[in-house]
Amino acid sequence: MHPEVSILTRTRARVTLLKRAGQSILAQTAPNIEWVVVNDGGDPNEVEAMVESVRNGAVEISVVHHDTSVGRTAAANAAIEASSAPLLLFLDDDDTLDPGCAAALKKALDAHASCVGAVGASTQICEKMDGGIYKETERRSLFEPSLPLTIVDVAYRNSTPNNTLMFRRAAANEINGFNETLDLLEDWDFLLRLLLIGDVCAAPNARSFYHVRPEVKGEAANTQASDLKEADVYLRNAYLREDIARGRFGLGVLTNVRDPLTSDRLVRFLEMASTLNAPLRFLRRSFRPGKVDER
Repeated sequence: MHPEVSILTRTRARVTLLKRAGQSILAQTAPNIEWVVVNDGGDPNEVEAMVESVRNGAVEISVVHHDTSVGRTAAANAAIEASSAPLLLFLDDDDTLDPGCAAALKKALDAHASCVGAVGASTQICEKMDGGIYKETERRSLFEPSLPLTIVDVAYRNSTPNNTLMFRRAAANEINGFNETLDLLEDWDFLLRLLLIGDVCAAPNARSFYHVRPEVKGEAANTQASDLKEADVYLRNAYLREDIARGRFGLGVLTNVRDPLTSDRLVRFLEMASTLNAPLRFLRRSFRPGKVDER
């Protein structure tokens, strides 16, 4: 039977964590799931052995091996290309899913045919290595959606974990997948561009688990917060440069509004511009370089 949902995982040299992620995928209650693993430069024998150790016949599994790493973003596009279902969900190799996660996300998308994606809740789990296994030390709520995502909220703060977003293949194709010029925050960029073509509804009954290991170094470590902060600045600047170069009001303006009050004012401004039915003319009149408001 043709898969209805493809769960996509990028990995490299983390087979212990990958096995845990895979076990949570094989435990999904949703039928007709496939798991696509992109081994981006890791030992193919280790990955194949791990896949065989968890294979249960209920979930179709396919593995793509890259002899040399092509990077996380190109690996994401390779995973999409290798998959076959109309609905796609990424799961990082160190994260896990609640057994009902994929089913709840699919149910939300089935109920909202016009939406390009659906997001569920996410819990952060802190863990440390103890006796050769990872043990949980604490957990906290990370993301609890109750309404569809707004472009302004997502542009203001990158707070939606990628492992809780299910999206339509057709929508991913429309925005040309992931931006391979990005080494980090490619998931945030993808979600922002996805929201520019359609809505993302909430699936509060779906839940994923985002695992962090503050004390772990090496291949099993999480991406460093300092690297993410730096990448955040570069990406916001890139968006703004593109807006300025094209003389438009777009993601550059939205992502560089850095406080909630200004975000709220921006929403009202956009509503006003839409009412006037001449947003670009209104922008030029309101923000002409060198203009001083003497009122």
